[in-house]
Amino acid sequence: MALQKISTDLISANTIATGNIADNSVDATKIAQNSILSRHIDDDQVTGDHIANNAILIEKIERIIKAF
Repeated sequence: MALQKISTDLISANTIATGNIADNSVDATKIAQNSILSRHIDDDQVTGDHIANNAILIEKIERIIKAF
């Protein structure tokens, strides 16, 4: 039977790079909540074509504005 999980203590620091990860093998279900924050996203990386239709509603924008 193939090994299904490898614990982090078996992986040396800096040994897994993006070149070692198969295309489309990491999706939202494998990313811990709050592990990607706005500080991790470079300027101009999220553009209109990356945002799903109706993903940002006016109600959400109004709540953000009121928070300031």
